[in-house]
Amino acid sequence: MTMSLDGFVAGPHDGVEHLFGWHGNGPVTVPSHSPGVTFKVPEASGPHLRRVRPRACW
Repeated sequence: MTMSLDGFVAGPHDGVEHLFGWHGNGPVTVPSHSPGVTFKVPEASGPHLRRVRPRACW
C-alpha cells in the first residue's frame, strides 16, 4: 500500500481495500463526527485516532 503526496491511498492495483479493512476490522471503536458512523480499528490505532479526532473532519 502506498500514499501519494496528495494523500491518495491505493494498493498495487489502485484498490483501497486495505485502508477500509483497517477502519473496520479492529476491536477498538472510535466514533466519528458523523452520527452513527464509527471506526473499528486495531488496539494500537485507537489511542492515536482518539487523540487526532478533535482536529479531524471525519
